[in-house]
Amino acid sequence: MVTYGLESRELARAAGVSPQMMSMIISGRRAPRERIERLVQAGVPRELLPDPREGKRSSSSSIA
Repeated sequence: MVTYGLESRELARAAGVSPQMMSMIISGRRAPRERIERLVQAGVPRELLPDPREGKRSSSSSIA
């Protein structure tokens, strides 16, 4: 996320969730499809987000 200049609080606001929920989305513990799509629409690269069907990131790239 640092590489892309993204901050979790801003992402949480864009997705309409709490910072805690944003943390769970980024880590793949929760991946509600509608939240993932909001983040993509807000400009977050899809490969940084979990696949909502699997609960895992779409690719093997690191979020660091």
